[in-house]
Amino acid sequence: MKESVTSTTCMVCGHPVTGRWFENCADYYLQTPFVVDYRECTVCHLIQQVPMPTDTSSYYPPDYPMHTGRGMFHARLRKLLIHRIYFVPQRTAKDTVLLDYGCGDGSYLQSIRGRIGRIIGFEPSGKRAEQLRSALGCEMYSSLAEASSKLKSSVDVVTAHFVLEHLTDLDETFRFWGWILKPGGTVHIAVPNIRSYEARLFGKKWHGLDSPRHVSFPEDESLTLLMKKNEFELIEKHCGIFPNLWAASLATVLAGRYNHLFFMLLLPLGFILALLMPQDTSVYTMRKFLKY
Repeated sequence: MKESVTSTTCMVCGHPVTGRWFENCADYYLQTPFVVDYRECTVCHLIQQVPMPTDTSSYYPPDYPMHTGRGMFHARLRKLLIHRIYFVPQRTAKDTVLLDYGCGDGSYLQSIRGRIGRIIGFEPSGKRAEQLRSALGCEMYSSLAEASSKLKSSVDVVTAHFVLEHLTDLDETFRFWGWILKPGGTVHIAVPNIRSYEARLFGKKWHGLDSPRHVSFPEDESLTLLMKKNEFELIEKHCGIFPNLWAASLATVLAGRYNHLFFMLLLPLGFILALLMPQDTSVYTMRKFLKY
C-alpha cells in the first residue's frame, strides 16, 4: 500500500525532485505493507522518498528490532565486526558532554559509560525515551523544545549513528544541533551510502535502503548545504566497516526477504566483503564554527 504523503520537493534545497532512482520499493526487512519510490534532486543530489511522508510512525512496528535490547553477545559481536563507524571517546574525555541523537536500543550509550563525563540521549518517542532513561539511568529527552531550553551551548559532541536517513526534517535537526553545541563542538554521523557499489549491486534489495523507514540519503553535496545553512564545517569523512549490510543484503537475495538465520551464517563473508569494499557506510565529522 502507498502511504499518505504530500511533498515532492527536496527536503534540503526545496527544488523539485525529478531524477528517477528506485520505484515500487517493498519492505524486505520487516514486511510492512508500504511501497515507496525514491528520486534524486538534480540540484543538491539528495536521494529521498517522493512524495515525502508526513508521518513515518506507522513504518515502525511495536517490536522494531533497533529498539530491542540484544544483550552482551550482540555488543561483543558489534565490537568485533564493526569498525570506524561509532564515535570513540578519547582518554581525555572525562570532562566531555555527549548527546546521542537517536539512541536506538541504548547500547552505544551503555558502551561509553564511564568514558564520557556526561552522557545524554535523545529519542523522539516519549515512551521509548522513558524506557531508556530507566534502563540507562542518564538524562534522556524526547522533546526538542525541552532539550533546547536545557542544553543551550552546553554539549561538546553530538553522535547520530544511522539516524539522519530516518528523519523528515533535516534542517530542524541541524538547527537543534547548532543550538545545543558549544562553539567548536562536533557532530559525528554515520549514514548508508546509496551510491556505493553494494547499493548498485543489490538495488531495491540492498539492506541499506531499508524502505520505507529510510526516507533520504544525505551525502556530500546535500550535507554541505545543510552545514553552510547552520554554521558547520566538515573536518573529516571516511568509510566505515559495516558487514551487516553485505550479510543482510545477501540473505535477502537468497530468501526473497530478510532471513535472520541466513544473515548470521553470512556475517563472516559480509565481514570479508566489507573489508575489501568499504563503501556502504559514510562517516562524517562536522564542527560548529567558532565565534570570536
